[in-house]
Amino acid sequence: MRQRCQGNWGCKKIGEKYLVTSRPVKELGEIGNEPVQIQNISASDKSVADKIGKLTGPAKLSFTSDKLEPFAITLSNNAGEKVIIGYDKATNSYFIDRSKSGEVSFEKGFAARHTAPRFSTKDGVDLTLIIDNASVELFADNGLSVMTEIFFPNTPYSDIAFEPGNLHLKSLQYNKMKSIWNQGTAAK
Repeated sequence: MRQRCQGNWGCKKIGEKYLVTSRPVKELGEIGNEPVQIQNISASDKSVADKIGKLTGPAKLSFTSDKLEPFAITLSNNAGEKVIIGYDKATNSYFIDRSKSGEVSFEKGFAARHTAPRFSTKDGVDLTLIIDNASVELFADNGLSVMTEIFFPNTPYSDIAFEPGNLHLKSLQYNKMKSIWNQGTAAK
């Protein structure tokens, strides 16, 4: 059976299964500022966070690596609230942990670490995060693994940090994005 997929989603055969893939919409490129680009660097290198700077609203973070190793990216604020996004090699899954993300008391299962299986069998990885004031979207392995999580920090996250690990980044690109509400494109 031949599958035809178009737009921001696609199809990929892994083993005997067809999986739907999903990618960020191309229109995000229209609201991105000039990107910070880094080549061939260890994810635990402090200069990554220094070059990216503070979170000041929506952002897009993309990276590639020839060999996937465990990693964690933490979004945090001065109140000690944080969301951790990463990869767990032991379970071969991506995760987003919002257990300390801010307001979490309204629902028992909200404050937890949620996971998505890694379907790709390749050694390397490509990963994109779309970060907003109250959500993060993860697109990994050409969209084979996708996650979206919302969170409610008491003050916006201002820091982004790579946790120590052995992940070596082939490339990293960070774009601060303009708000869609300031684009003058609202319907009249």
